[in-house]
Amino acid sequence: MNTIIRVLKQPKLQLLVLLVILAVVGLAGQHDWASRIILLSTAVAAALAAEWAFFGAVPAISLQSAAITGGIIGMLVSPGSSLLVAWVAAVSAVASKKLFTFRKLQHICNPAAAGLLLTIAIFGNQINWWGNSSVIIVVLGAGIILYRIHRLSLPFSYFIGRTLAA
Repeated sequence: MNTIIRVLKQPKLQLLVLLVILAVVGLAGQHDWASRIILLSTAVAAALAAEWAFFGAVPAISLQSAAITGGIIGMLVSPGSSLLVAWVAAVSAVASKKLFTFRKLQHICNPAAAGLLLTIAIFGNQINWWGNSSVIIVVLGAGIILYRIHRLSLPFSYFIGRTLAA
C-alpha cells in the first residue's frame, strides 16, 4: 500500500491516472473504435519510448510521458478515424520530443499537439475530444495535479485571458 501511495505522489502518474479515469468514463457507450484508438496510440508511444530508452537515446522516465502523450492522442483522434492516423500521431509525437528540443533538455512544443498537427496536415482529419469531460473530474483531478507542481497560475491566467478576449 505504501508503494502505491508513493507512486501516486508523482505528478506524471497522477495525470496518467486522471487520463485513465476520463477514458474509462468516456468509453462507456462509445463504439469499439474508441478503445482500439486509445490502446494503439498509448501502446505505440510507450513502445517507441521504451525502445529509445533501451538504446540509451532517452531516459527511462520518459515512458510515463509517452503513455500520457499516447492517452491524450487517443482521446483527441476523431471518431471513425483509421488506426493509421492514431499510429502516425503517436510516432510523430514521441519523435517530436527528441527532434524539437531546446538545449537537449526540454521539448519545445506539446508532443501530442505536434503529432496531431502532423496528422491534420497529412490526412486532413479533425480533432475531437471524445473522452469524458466531466467538470468535477477535470477540475478536481487537474486542480490537485497543478497544486502539487505549483502551477495553479496556469488555469487562472487562461481564464482571465479568455474573459478579457470575450
